[in-house]
Amino acid sequence: MVPAFSGGVWYMVAYIIGDVLTSIYQPFLFALTLTVFVMFFFIYTHEHGWSLHESASRGARTWIEAFRTSKLFRIEFLLVLFVVLVLFKTLYSRDIWFDPLSDVLGGWGLYDRDGKFTAEAVENFILFVPFGLLLSDVLCRRGSVAGTEARASAFMKSVQASALLSLFIECSQLLFHLGTFQLSDLAYNTAGGLVGAGAYYLVSRRREGR
Repeated sequence: MVPAFSGGVWYMVAYIIGDVLTSIYQPFLFALTLTVFVMFFFIYTHEHGWSLHESASRGARTWIEAFRTSKLFRIEFLLVLFVVLVLFKTLYSRDIWFDPLSDVLGGWGLYDRDGKFTAEAVENFILFVPFGLLLSDVLCRRGSVAGTEARASAFMKSVQASALLSLFIECSQLLFHLGTFQLSDLAYNTAGGLVGAGAYYLVSRRREGR
């Protein structure tokens, strides 16, 4: 009876340790990102001489005033919010996948390997369209040049950023075993960013021509 009891205890200990490590492992990227932003806020308040008591109220008033008076800030806020939502969907809300390289060349069509319908390819495309559009708008507004040159530069940078963000997500999934690494995701995400950036380019060009 002793060996069996001992084995059961070790199984329970190993299970608990594994569960705890998984709980830390899955949200690690988001915890790290949030920590970085919190520390930036801490540095900002410290440099302005704000006390701990007044940091929250002053920070909130500063943020609200910027949101109310600056259209660029509102667009940047939407861009950051959208990126966080994308990261939450593609990383934090995913289950642990023991073999993230099991379907590298899959995901191109509307049916998976078992013949079941899946809209993942379409979703991956649509997901990055707003990103390309919003980023193009921010880049044009923050650029030192205007007109066609600014739009073309914003278009290229937005497409590149879409590809890099998608690559970051796929590599993170591979590293942390959150879903599968698929080349199709890279292609569809980048294509979505390209369409969003292209839409902004055409619409802004048409508005300027009026």
